[in-house]
Amino acid sequence: MSRRHIRIAHKRLDFHFQLAHDLCDQYEVMVFEDLNLDAMKKLWGRKISDLGFAQFIKVLDWVALKRGKRIIKISRWERTTGKCSHCGHTQKLGLSERVFKCECCGNTLGRDHNAAINILEAGHRLILSQSTEVLANSKAVGVNGRSPCLGIGSMSL
Repeated sequence: MSRRHIRIAHKRLDFHFQLAHDLCDQYEVMVFEDLNLDAMKKLWGRKISDLGFAQFIKVLDWVALKRGKRIIKISRWERTTGKCSHCGHTQKLGLSERVFKCECCGNTLGRDHNAAINILEAGHRLILSQSTEVLANSKAVGVNGRSPCLGIGSMSL
């Protein structure tokens, strides 16, 4: 029985590495929400552990570091699920509701699609805030007196 569990663990780890390499081949910057996995385990049980999300994020961090890619983690407190990705209106959304319909503008999207757009926008804001900090703290001067950091603020995902 233990050999079977070891084999499954190795297959999962291999899949995580393959997926991490595929993502790093496709994207320069990846944005993830910092999930509270312990709270999710209390709500949904062992099936959260079976997904191995924390292990996948560790593998992805390592592969991204080796390939010079960037991983951005937004705060778990960032409102992503109950916020309209079109107008920014926030509303209560139950766990059983799979479609997000904005009460304000009428925007209708799948719950996960809407949250993914909000996570991407939060990543954009984080990149812009970090790049303006770099520009503000930069004392380096490049050719013709220009800062070598110019253009970071226009970075897009």
